[in-house]
Amino acid sequence: TLLAIALVLWVTGTHMFMQAAEASNLTYIKDTLSNSAPSETSNHTIQFLSPTGVGASATITVTFPSAFTGTGSILFSDIDFEINGVDETVVAGAPGATEWGFTWSGNDLRLLSGSGESLASGATATIKIGTNADGPGVNQIVNPAATTSYEFTVQAGTADSGQFRVAIINDVIVTANVDTTLVFTVYGTS
Repeated sequence: TLLAIALVLWVTGTHMFMQAAEASNLTYIKDTLSNSAPSETSNHTIQFLSPTGVGASATITVTFPSAFTGTGSILFSDIDFEINGVDETVVAGAPGATEWGFTWSGNDLRLLSGSGESLASGATATIKIGTNADGPGVNQIVNPAATTSYEFTVQAGTADSGQFRVAIINDVIVTANVDTTLVFTVYGTS
């Protein structure tokens, strides 16, 4: 009997009786910089899609690599947060029920949802940092001096996370020759 039960459990799998919580990967995750040159200030536009979502009173954390500096000068007015293209209210510190609270801790940008706020599953979040924020944004983050790629991490609530890379590259000079063309029409007079 014991052997028969063991065989049934082995064939059907114990997963029918025990289920573990699993985290999801963020999808469509990217960061668009306004300037990718070394040691220059830059705006960041971070976008991601959260498969699971972020519930009320939960945190979205964006971890910048330590080589990016100037994060301590970023104020809540330098931050915009949108869900599916709709502006959310961002405040410094703890949020009210319908707000998102903003803090920096080291190189971690944190957005805490108020008790009446959330990021629905399948929703796209956009975080703008710098002069591209409607705040109006004034302060920007300084790029690293070394030309290489840097890994960022985003943790959306307790279930979803993802990494992406940003490349810091030297300026590129582009030259071009354009052929001259003259087009005209001659009309007769009568």
